[in-house]
Amino acid sequence: MQSTSFAALRHHPLMGLVLCCSLLLSTSVALSEAAHLVKLAPIVTAPIRYHVSTFGVLAPSIEDLSFQIPGRIDRFLVDEGDLVIQGQILAQLQTTDALDQLSKQKVALDQAQRKLARIDKLHQEGSVQKSQLEDVQDDYEKTRIAHEQAELNLRRCYLRAPAGGVILKEFLDSRTTIAPGMPIFAFQSKDEAWVAEVDLTDRHTFNLQVGSQAVLRFAPYAGEEFLGTVSKLAGIANDSNGLFTAEITFATRDRVLKPGMIAEVNLYQASADNYTTVPLDALVGLRSNRARIYVVAKGTSSVVEKTVVVKSVIDAEAALQDSLDDYEMVVVRGQSGLESGSVIVSLQAQAN
Repeated sequence: MQSTSFAALRHHPLMGLVLCCSLLLSTSVALSEAAHLVKLAPIVTAPIRYHVSTFGVLAPSIEDLSFQIPGRIDRFLVDEGDLVIQGQILAQLQTTDALDQLSKQKVALDQAQRKLARIDKLHQEGSVQKSQLEDVQDDYEKTRIAHEQAELNLRRCYLRAPAGGVILKEFLDSRTTIAPGMPIFAFQSKDEAWVAEVDLTDRHTFNLQVGSQAVLRFAPYAGEEFLGTVSKLAGIANDSNGLFTAEITFATRDRVLKPGMIAEVNLYQASADNYTTVPLDALVGLRSNRARIYVVAKGTSSVVEKTVVVKSVIDAEAALQDSLDDYEMVVVRGQSGLESGSVIVSLQAQAN
């Protein structure tokens, strides 16, 4: 067999390809030993948006209607379930005493008015002093106020609908004597917003406030969103479960809803302060609220290891209590084997 010299093999096409691949392999090994391939993400400083997902029970915003004066009910003019219009009379007190009082005050007012006109004329003629005129004017003013009060008391003998709506419940079933403020009807305005009640933990309560945004969904209306706000937020936990009740006020959008329906509720509130935010994948060795991250300053190719305190986790983002103003990027993949000073090569940069 004829032997082939090494010099000849060097110029052989196949051997050239082998040598090239060998060179690339050795270069790749050297690179892997000198730098770590990682994936980076930007560090963001901005307000964080708290998000609470829970369920609530639907309740109408109900108003108790009552008389403002005492008396005996003369008649009821509506029943439970009746639809009423604004100003419609719902119930009436006996008006005999109110009418008598108004009649007396009308006579007294007429007399006071005639007396005032007479004394005013005499004062202009110089027959009476100004102090006498002023006394008569004071008496007239008192009589006029008493007459207006008598008219008001007569109007208050009629319980009227404050708006268009529905009578949900009648609390009394007889023509009895009532005191001012005693509930007569439970009323729901057709224009009044509905309320969903939700129970929140103390952590969520501190992150939310009155005015926080709410999005509600109901099973009968799949895919539809009802927008609202937190209108009330309890400052004391319930004795029964230790949770804080919040009321979510929202518009029905002309959809038929019934008390007791279950609502899927999502609450949102932006923080007043800015926080440093990094992807959740950036956290290494998370224990309680502490973790390690690897950050990169602008214009550098090495990492710095930092121990950070996590304030909250929102979706796939972690809000930190620490400031990272001196750094631009954070490692979110390839943290294994990293330490402060490790040289990195970004996967994004290689792809480019």
